[in-house]
Amino acid sequence: MARARKKKDTLERKLEALEAALREPESAKARAAITAALAKGESFLAARAASVVKEERLEGLTAELADALARFLEAGAKGDPGCHAKLALVEALDATDAPRRESFLAAARCVQLEASWGPPTDTAGAVRSRAVLALGRGDYLDLPLLAGDLLGDPLAVVRRAALRALASHGDRMGAGLAHLALRHGDEDPLVTSEAMGALITLAPDVGVPAVSALLRSPDATLRELAVVALGESRLPEALDTLLEAMNEVVLGSDRAIYFTALALHKSEPALRVLLTFFEASRGDATKAIEALAIRRFEPEVRERAEAAAREAGREDVFEEHFGT
Repeated sequence: MARARKKKDTLERKLEALEAALREPESAKARAAITAALAKGESFLAARAASVVKEERLEGLTAELADALARFLEAGAKGDPGCHAKLALVEALDATDAPRRESFLAAARCVQLEASWGPPTDTAGAVRSRAVLALGRGDYLDLPLLAGDLLGDPLAVVRRAALRALASHGDRMGAGLAHLALRHGDEDPLVTSEAMGALITLAPDVGVPAVSALLRSPDATLRELAVVALGESRLPEALDTLLEAMNEVVLGSDRAIYFTALALHKSEPALRVLLTFFEASRGDATKAIEALAIRRFEPEVRERAEAAAREAGREDVFEEHFGT
């Protein structure tokens, strides 16, 4: 017990010394402390140093960050429990002007099983996710190969990141993977949502019809995900599909998700349609105002919504959702 207390005191002193050096992050003293923490420091020290590099946009430390990441990837759970250092290092590398692709590739393959109640837990999901997202923002030609592998990852957060990376990468060839993920389905609705968004982004001529077909799915969750994905796309053809489908909705409670999609579409035609519902039944008007409130910080939208609410006699509903 005494040894553990002594070790804790030592670590606390090291952290205090690092924090003292970082008070002026661009000073020579701070750079020396950061370099030392990255080269030899324990995981929490390296994580703190990496976070400062990222937050302060410090330059000239790419090699040190990459070497530190390699060190902790090799150290595994013993050297970096919880993967806190690895995650901070990947994020810092992604913020540099010259990120190293090989570092992200290694991180995207990192699996770290740690003891927990029951089966071991993989704590590296966030590391894999952040790494593939970093690669998605670059010009890595083999991203579809990596993303295809990560779409089979046991962790939903990694599968979502793989789809988001494909969408960010912008290569139409990745649309096939997104389409497959959509057709195959996923136990996590957020993965399905990412698949819809990626497919529409990469191949709208295929994605809009494919997602539109799900508006009539017997699965209520799938229908709602499709409505939102079409709204978020902001494509004119998606709006046409949404309006056509909304006209077939009988129950007011089922129209609420369409109002949300219209607000997310952020187009002038979508806004005009949404404003007309301010004069509908109180239930529809309330849902329409509530949906449009996501844009309440846009001055023009707020002004037009307030005028429409006043004309419809819905000032109380407007104030409730938009605030005063």
